[in-house]
Amino acid sequence: MSYHFTYEEPKCSDLMQGDILRLTPALETTIKEIHPRYIIKNNIFFLVLTQSCDLVRRPENPFGVTYITLAAVRPLSLLVSRKVDGLKETDINIDEPVCTEKAQNKLILFMKRLFNNNEPEYFYLRKEPSKGIHEDCCAFLRLSVPIKAELHYQICLDSRLLSLTDVFRAKLGWLVGQIYSRVGTKDWKEDELASEVPKSLDMRAIVVEDRQLKELKNKIMLWESQNYGQKLDRTVIKKFIKELSRMKKRDTIGRTVEIVKKTIDNYSGPKNVPTDLLEGIERELERDASLTALLK
Repeated sequence: MSYHFTYEEPKCSDLMQGDILRLTPALETTIKEIHPRYIIKNNIFFLVLTQSCDLVRRPENPFGVTYITLAAVRPLSLLVSRKVDGLKETDINIDEPVCTEKAQNKLILFMKRLFNNNEPEYFYLRKEPSKGIHEDCCAFLRLSVPIKAELHYQICLDSRLLSLTDVFRAKLGWLVGQIYSRVGTKDWKEDELASEVPKSLDMRAIVVEDRQLKELKNKIMLWESQNYGQKLDRTVIKKFIKELSRMKKRDTIGRTVEIVKKTIDNYSGPKNVPTDLLEGIERELERDASLTALLK
């Protein structure tokens, strides 16, 4: 019998990565006992994610792995509806979702990636009515459950409907690897990262605030006009940025003092606020280290 190019009849007496399992009573009972939340009407099949080499049974080691990992397979329509809900115009209240052409194009691109199995976290499965797969489906690779190989290997084998061809099995392995093959090394502490990342970036780039970019360009043009033939280097640029930061602080302090004066006037009526009071506030703001750090 000829199937969609994704599939082939199982050619091995052992389970293989990419085997599609129907929800037989035995498999349903097994998953229900271990992971009851995965027995819902939307999970209509399961897909084997464990690598084929680990599923080979050998005399000296009947089960290559302790657990078999299965991913939930759901109707494709469920995923499409979810994507449409995220793209629809929420302020148009009618039963059928309304999307812009831009949103539609996003959905089309998503579907193209999905159909070619280039969309992370999902694996597209074409309908195959002759084997009981009556609608297009999609494996949700992150919705996976482990079951014990020693106890449930044969149950999975008896539930097998179809296998993926070699090339699609390899594609599934690649997608699964992207999700689960992260090496469990020790992570940096957040406060260490907050300190070290800026240092690393500063070695490769000079960072300037967007709103200071125009002023920096003006400073560079002036410097070049006054230093004809000289090469502008990192030290000069950093000096300019530091100057811009000081200007930013002075402007911020000046505006803050204006707000303080206006607030005093509003609460006590228009009057001459003592000059020495405003100057004192300005001095305190100028030497406040925390404010300086915030305005860098």
